[in-house]
Amino acid sequence: MVATTFTLCAVFVPVAFMDGIPGQFFKPFAFTATIAVLFSLLVARMLTPMMASKYMKPYHEEEKPGRFMLWYLDKVQWALSHRKTTMAAVTLVMAGTFFIASTLPTGLRPPPDNGFFNINATLPPGSRLEDTRAVADAVRERLKDNKRHHPHLGHRQHPQCQHRHSARHKKNRDKQQQQPQREFLSQIRDIPGARPRPEAAPPAAAACRSRSLATI
Repeated sequence: MVATTFTLCAVFVPVAFMDGIPGQFFKPFAFTATIAVLFSLLVARMLTPMMASKYMKPYHEEEKPGRFMLWYLDKVQWALSHRKTTMAAVTLVMAGTFFIASTLPTGLRPPPDNGFFNINATLPPGSRLEDTRAVADAVRERLKDNKRHHPHLGHRQHPQCQHRHSARHKKNRDKQQQQPQREFLSQIRDIPGARPRPEAAPPAAAACRSRSLATI
């Protein structure tokens, strides 16, 4: 019981000191879980034995193992008598577990895929408005020949220009939104003075967009 409690504390306490946005989400949960587990240990080791000694009365009754207990003891006996087979099975299960865990996403949330995203090209601080316009025109010129995506809204905000792209709903296409984002970035990454980056469009913008202009 004590070992289990401190094992849970060792898992949850580091979560309470995570940085960034994940830390803001998990910090209250980590503190709550740690304090709850510690108080559970306190009750189990002090309050429960005291109340049991005061209110429970001794009785003598022969305990007969039930059907599930007999089945469990039979399996334990088999595992102890076939140790090599048991160790091989446990090793195989652990290897499969680690393999499955390696395929799981590691981010706080999956990347958005609403068929609507922005390409932002930011210029260095102190850039002239003419430079921003030139970069915006260069981005538009390079992306206009793409047959699958076409920008339907663009605006210049010094020192940043933004191009918004739309596609069909993800149920009607076979590619994720991140794939055309990488394609677009590879086309405009070498524009002098520009620092392009993708950005998921907010839900409000996606809701008020016009009809889809292209497919992935």
